[in-house]
Amino acid sequence: MLNALKLYFGLGPVVNARIIARGNIFEGGYAQYVQRTAQKYGLLGWMKSNPGGLNEHIEMEIQGPQIRIEKVMDLMRKGTPLSKVHKIEVEWRGPNPRMTAFRVRT
Repeated sequence: MLNALKLYFGLGPVVNARIIARGNIFEGGYAQYVQRTAQKYGLLGWMKSNPGGLNEHIEMEIQGPQIRIEKVMDLMRKGTPLSKVHKIEVEWRGPNPRMTAFRVRT
């Protein structure tokens, strides 16, 4: 398991990223888009939608090869046709060995 945390199928070291996406993002299925994208790239972690006017955002903590996390962040910036992402904030961390799946928090 520890080796799996260090390297992920030759894609580089596993890292953990705390990400917040801000903007007009609760139109057009943005949260579902982010969830599907993270799962498609085989990332572990969680996400939570925080609707609320001017402070609406999606918060997530994801883990996997940094190259895959960066790809997901690029796709998050593009968003869906009806969403408008203003800002993506990221804090890089070391891997969390307790992460075993991707889930949505309520």
